[in-house]
Amino acid sequence: MKQKLKISFLLIIITAIFLNAAEAQTRGSAEISGFLDSTVFYSINNTDRFGIYSESTSWGLEEFANLRLRIRTGEKAILNASFNLAAITGDNEGSFFISGMELERLFFRINGEYIDTEAGLLRMGFGYGLVWHSMDFINPVNPLTINARPRGVIGANISFFPQDSLKLNFFAASPQEEANFISNETIHGIKFGFSSDKDWDKTSMQSLYVYETKSKNNQWGLHHFGFSLKTEIKAGLVTDMLYTLNPSDINGIKGLSAGFGADYSFLNGDLYLMAEYLYNGSKSQTAFDTEKKPDGRFNTHYLNITSVYRFNDYCVLSLAPLFCFDDKSLTAIAGIDYEVFQGFSVNLTAVLPLNLVNSAYYGEFGPYLHKLSLYITSKLRF
Repeated sequence: MKQKLKISFLLIIITAIFLNAAEAQTRGSAEISGFLDSTVFYSINNTDRFGIYSESTSWGLEEFANLRLRIRTGEKAILNASFNLAAITGDNEGSFFISGMELERLFFRINGEYIDTEAGLLRMGFGYGLVWHSMDFINPVNPLTINARPRGVIGANISFFPQDSLKLNFFAASPQEEANFISNETIHGIKFGFSSDKDWDKTSMQSLYVYETKSKNNQWGLHHFGFSLKTEIKAGLVTDMLYTLNPSDINGIKGLSAGFGADYSFLNGDLYLMAEYLYNGSKSQTAFDTEKKPDGRFNTHYLNITSVYRFNDYCVLSLAPLFCFDDKSLTAIAGIDYEVFQGFSVNLTAVLPLNLVNSAYYGEFGPYLHKLSLYITSKLRF
């Protein structure tokens, strides 16, 4: 009952905000946008991870909407807000229905001539990584869920522009774990950092330093050092790395997460190929951590090769296998996207996990949960 009242209350607030924004939009001071995904999915499942064979199937329907709002106040100030609404129903040895709402972004931005400021619940992204995003540790991206939107973090940015091609950024970000309001423990895991971005004609470089306050696993705090470089010669080349130093537990190269990638277009741009390798140190920010990052990486060496072929302006075919060298497991993600008309498209995606070695252990990317998953999605943008 409390959950239903909470959802109803949020719905009333969201409706009121967007009705006022719609009125402001007619005056040119507000912008409303977003998308609605309608998905039908089907999976053939494995119910055990370590060799006891048991198979089942599941299906479901999902409605997911992202509503975005931008309100301009004067010439320099902008308020940004976005909300996620979701409803899922289906069958997995029974039937279920889940619905929910989430505040995704809520922040203001003030644009100055040489200084920009933003604060609130916002997206903080770093690095030029193509798939693995080693440097983007505040909002880590999971390549197995390519359509998921990175979560926001409560924080603040102050950016300086001493030159047109140079940006200096000072920032602070709150912890990403859920707060425990019952205990009186000191807040841990606050991040204070500095980054710089420099652009040349065909090259961009970003550097990063972050100090993360102490927690129960690091009594002296953590130091993060990041570097990312991208350049366009004939092919695009990318380096994206982050080193995590724990003064109370020095781990050498185990603290490194580093990706190296290249991409190139053929056939007048109709065929796009990209490959990126990841080194995942066991003490790095991309390593698996049951308390912080349950979707982190277990192993050390990974590779992604993505190919995209455009038949015409409306139809695109893609194939993206994710491979782990350590346990010889692979997940292949194939999709075809067709734009029916402007703002409306239909997508068919198949996810096929494989184990290339005959073993009772399926591997990190193997079929330990799903043997095959199919998704049919229609997307309406507005």
